[in-house]
Amino acid sequence: MKRFLPFLCLAGLCSNKGETPMKQQRFDIDLDKHYNATVVIACEECGRETRQHLKSIIPDTPLTCRCGADLSMGRSEVQRAEQKANAIRQSYRVH
Repeated sequence: MKRFLPFLCLAGLCSNKGETPMKQQRFDIDLDKHYNATVVIACEECGRETRQHLKSIIPDTPLTCRCGADLSMGRSEVQRAEQKANAIRQSYRVH
């Protein structure tokens, strides 16, 4: 198995063993007119986008695409989505 350089692990792009890259969920944040965040998750299998309200996402609970692919988000991904949503709200000067 190919070994990755240690700096990839420091950047969070590999597992604890440093042997395989960690899969990062591709998502985007949309805000509605009330500034409620919706996470738009792109399926890596079929490319379809799935929309889910950020407040309703529970880390590590099953979330699947229509094609059956796993779209679940871990705790760190949910935190990253919350940070992204907060940054967007701040750019609109909404607290």
